[in-house]
Amino acid sequence: MRGDRIEALVRTLTRGLTFAELKVPLYVVAVDVESGELVVLDRGGVADAVRASIAMPGLFVPKRLGGRLLVDGAVLASLPRLLALFAGKAHRLFL
Repeated sequence: MRGDRIEALVRTLTRGLTFAELKVPLYVVAVDVESGELVVLDRGGVADAVRASIAMPGLFVPKRLGGRLLVDGAVLASLPRLLALFAGKAHRLFL
């Protein structure tokens, strides 16, 4: 899925706020799929950052943001488990 509807919902729920407008600091984590680099999002629109951070392969397509192609930060942390599962080395996946 492209994720347009969920992004619109998040934008509505966050009232289109930017990180600078938040009363409490917020840091959203994503991974750049092209470089493998962990990215901490703390500038720009909150909805854009949240949409990037929920992009799970097979569920939502990656989000292009700030010149980077971003997916959920958990992809980096759970990649070895996912590879083991798909390779038939594991029967269950615990996240």
